[in-house]
Amino acid sequence: MTKMKKVNLMDLTSIVRSKNASPFEITFDILFKSKIIYDEIKKNNAINPIILADLFGVGKEKILDVIYFDAANAVKFNMPRTVPHASFGEIDMHSAQQHVPLQKLTLAMED
Repeated sequence: MTKMKKVNLMDLTSIVRSKNASPFEITFDILFKSKIIYDEIKKNNAINPIILADLFGVGKEKILDVIYFDAANAVKFNMPRTVPHASFGEIDMHSAQQHVPLQKLTLAMED
C-alpha cells in the first residue's frame, strides 16, 4: 500500500499565475517542477473543477476548460471575471493577482 502525504501546491510548481483571457474571463496556469510530479497530479485528476470551485468559492459551473497540457507539464483553467475588464468595480485590471487562492491548495502525493 502506498503512503500518501499532503503537499502544498507551491512546493510542487515553478510557476502559478493568472492573467486576462478576454474581457470576460481569467486564465490560470500551473506549471509543475517535473514531469514526474505532473504525471502523478494528472493520473489522480488532483486538480479538477470541484476542487477549484471550492478553493475559489464559486459554483462548479464557473470553472471552465480545465486542461492538462502535457507539453508544458501544466494545468490550465479559466474562470469568468466578476466584472468585465475595465468596468466600474474592477479590482485587478490585468488579473495578475487572482491566482492567490491556489497558494492554499494542498494535494495528496505519494510519499
